[in-house]
Amino acid sequence: RRRDMSTSFSTNTGGEEAGRQDLSSLVGELLRPPLDERIVKMLRSTSLCYLSTFHSDSVDGPPSPHISLMRFTYVRGEELILVSTQRNTKKYQHMIKSPAVAVLVHDFPDEKRSEVQPERCQPGSLSITLTGHALIEEGEVAERHRKMHLQANPGYEQFIVGPEVAICAIYVESARLCDIRDKVQHWRPR
Repeated sequence: RRRDMSTSFSTNTGGEEAGRQDLSSLVGELLRPPLDERIVKMLRSTSLCYLSTFHSDSVDGPPSPHISLMRFTYVRGEELILVSTQRNTKKYQHMIKSPAVAVLVHDFPDEKRSEVQPERCQPGSLSITLTGHALIEEGEVAERHRKMHLQANPGYEQFIVGPEVAICAIYVESARLCDIRDKVQHWRPR
């Protein structure tokens, strides 16, 4: 049984604690079927993504989109993406107030670098935009995911470990895959 995500998350106006409570109550009810194998292959082959957040009721002024370069960990079986962030950041505040997020990953080579390997510049290269909802994790689940994230990203402890570092789980709801020929395909759970 799958709950209608658009109505489940649009009513979150009660601040940080209410957001955590609303999302936590949904996690057990969501069916998370396996992601498409092309998406899984991409998520396993890279560790950097662009995380996009948005909050339309900003106390700082007009609507506030935000994008961040992030290290991530894909958790196969749980079908989620882990990221971590300091609790005093704009992205953290956005995810608490409005948990809808987008994540962009790609395998396009950096053509400006001299060490580019021409054999990597293949027509099959992809960019994938994943959309879903972020849940700020707490307790044992957060610590289990923190260990997984740390193991997958050695050398980045300063971004993963600490009393003010939150672990965020992103539950993927849909994806758009675009190849180097600009062929776009959509993926949604069945």
